[in-house]
Amino acid sequence: MHEYRLKMPTGDIVEFKSSYFLDTVPPVIDTEGLYLVYFTDAQVAINFSLIDEIEIDGEIYEIEFTSRSYN
Repeated sequence: MHEYRLKMPTGDIVEFKSSYFLDTVPPVIDTEGLYLVYFTDAQVAINFSLIDEIEIDGEIYEIEFTSRSYN
């Protein structure tokens, strides 16, 4: 199990455990301004376009979000 901890833009702290590592979870929605990832085993959905960093198993990772652009 991986332990996740992140601070939401509202200041709330979200902590959960999942058997999935972040890079193995495909986005549910990936469109301009929204990158929603759902951890099915933890029943947690996170819009990563709003998050600057995430802590996984005690290591802090910066998140760089690039929105898609459609012509």
